[in-house]
Amino acid sequence: MSKVLTAGAWLVKGIVMDGHHSHRYLKECLFGWFEKFDKAELQGMDFWRDVSYEDLPKHCLPRMPMRLCMHAGETIWCLPGPCFLADFG
Repeated sequence: MSKVLTAGAWLVKGIVMDGHHSHRYLKECLFGWFEKFDKAELQGMDFWRDVSYEDLPKHCLPRMPMRLCMHAGETIWCLPGPCFLADFG
């Protein structure tokens, strides 16, 4: 994902993914809240080394530890959707 985001940083403003567990690390990086992934590892990766995080305005939501993911002064949005099963056959 790092290589894709580096190549398209001028174009990519958001990422949509389903709720599959394999996307957990990417969601942690985009939401700026790290539980399983070590934030220090991002410093060695293209794109992510240039990312900063900004706190959200004060709120009363206890389970919303997210922060804004910023790259080159622009917010990178993440929209996690439901994981679904579909028959495309």
